[in-house]
Amino acid sequence: MEEIQRKEEEKKARDQAEAEKNEMVLDQLMEMYLSVPGHKEMPKSDDPSLLREEVIDTLKSRKQMLLQHQETLRQLI
Repeated sequence: MEEIQRKEEEKKARDQAEAEKNEMVLDQLMEMYLSVPGHKEMPKSDDPSLLREEVIDTLKSRKQMLLQHQETLRQLI
């Protein structure tokens, strides 16, 4: 009985640590997303994992666009 309770407490502790890590990652993603000119607010989503994916996809798209513009500038110079 004590071992079952100990395992449940360990699982709760792991889940709490994972939730805190996810919150920290989401905060960092929000900060990155909002640092891009033209991004005034976060996209709305009830599911944090979908929100993360949307932010990551947007940032990758913006990065790709920046790289393309840099290459164009190199060709012009």
